[in-house]
Amino acid sequence: MSTVPVPKGENFISRVFNSIFFYIFLVFFISLGTGYLLLNSQAKGILVEQMLHREQLATRAGAISINTFFNLYDKAFAELVTRSEIIEFSPEAEQIINDFMARWDGSPVAGVIILDKDGIVRFNGNRDLIPNVAVSLADRDYFGRAKTAKAGDILISSPIVSRLGASVGKYIVTVSTPIFSQNGSFEGVLSSSIILDELTNQFITSLKITDKSFEYLLNESGDVLGTDQQGILGVNFVDQLSKNPFVGSLLLGDKLKKILSSRMEGKLEVAYPSDIKLQLPKPMLVAYSPLDIGDNHLMLAISTPTDDALIFLFPVYARSVKIIAGAFFIILLLGIRIAKIRGYQERVEEEHRAHTNISL
Repeated sequence: MSTVPVPKGENFISRVFNSIFFYIFLVFFISLGTGYLLLNSQAKGILVEQMLHREQLATRAGAISINTFFNLYDKAFAELVTRSEIIEFSPEAEQIINDFMARWDGSPVAGVIILDKDGIVRFNGNRDLIPNVAVSLADRDYFGRAKTAKAGDILISSPIVSRLGASVGKYIVTVSTPIFSQNGSFEGVLSSSIILDELTNQFITSLKITDKSFEYLLNESGDVLGTDQQGILGVNFVDQLSKNPFVGSLLLGDKLKKILSSRMEGKLEVAYPSDIKLQLPKPMLVAYSPLDIGDNHLMLAISTPTDDALIFLFPVYARSVKIIAGAFFIILLLGIRIAKIRGYQERVEEEHRAHTNISL
């Protein structure tokens, strides 16, 4: 009985086919993985830039809103000092001040006081109804400036810590104007306090990017005059960086000094500790805009942890993972199907050869 020889190339062809399929499968997934990394890297960069742009718009809008607030308040305050009851220090002046405060209820305005020509508080109308009178504020810079000002001048002080009323112990700026009698003699000063911390909270909080974003109001020296971050109000950022150094703190300190003195808006991604303890620095997205209040050149800033901002990438990552997983299972099923077909063909060929051998 003779046998039909098995074609020598069949097993070789089968192995070649399997190898080709394997390498195509491998190249496909390497390409897919590389594309995934590149696309997500680009998506991260785009999202970071979008977040910085949103922060920039928020700080710019906040600065505009605060300036608008002061413009409106200055006009109302200028009208208040023209009242005869204020000029004459009459008993009705207290009620007029209280009525004025009621109109600004819910704003950062903490109180209005009337000082006589010696700098002694004669009337004190404030939101908490604290009767701080007969207190001397003659040493305050705003009182000295008002004494030499002209009638109708509205003066905004440098940031100071309040010593009386509803704003005591808080950073404020005062809005002041001199009081002159009918014959033109200086009689005193009408002054109002604006709480800076409340100012930033009222006009910036609603514009923050995430719940973990922080807002800051800083002067040119780096003092934090307003913020919603616990334990940092009144801290000097520049001094804090030098007293508690970390990798890159010196460069960050120099960068901060340039930003505060530039009086220009900007945005950047930097790494610094997100708490007062100055532990490990973490990437932060920061945007800032200048804010001029009177003669004060301040900087309004919003800071958001980069990781917190990138949470918006989760849908992108999830979609990419689903696409890759779907492609994997499709190719896997296709490979199994091809393997089954190939196995079936090989079994048919083997049976055919077996029958051929028997018949021969």
